[in-house]
Amino acid sequence: MSADARALRVLVVEDEPVNRALLRAVLTGSVGARLGPIEFTESESLAAARAAVADQAPDVVILDVRLPDGSGLDLLRELLPAGVAGRPFVIVMSASVLPADRDAARRSGGDAFLGKPFSPADLVALVATRVPARR
Repeated sequence: MSADARALRVLVVEDEPVNRALLRAVLTGSVGARLGPIEFTESESLAAARAAVADQAPDVVILDVRLPDGSGLDLLRELLPAGVAGRPFVIVMSASVLPADRDAARRSGGDAFLGKPFSPADLVALVATRVPARR
């Protein structure tokens, strides 16, 4: 198996460049080292994320709720419905951390919710749940 075939495919859907860089740094840095190789795709809008989901077949999607062209929860309902075989593990991220926001993410099909700011260890632990599934 090639190194690319073993890489965990992570799609980050986040409009803020600093947040995308932080996610990449956490998952590839010393805290995330136990995850192994990661192939990143980054999207800053729903339109770009739709294309990336279709083209990249990610193992994990880290999805911001508020994007410039709509809600990340729409992407969940449209392209990533829960219960579909081969569906990526979806971590919904938002600065809105009220119980209603967490419930909306779960009702829309999110597998996990992570509030912003987030703990690097919590992010790595969530992504790590997907590592054995791809091997």
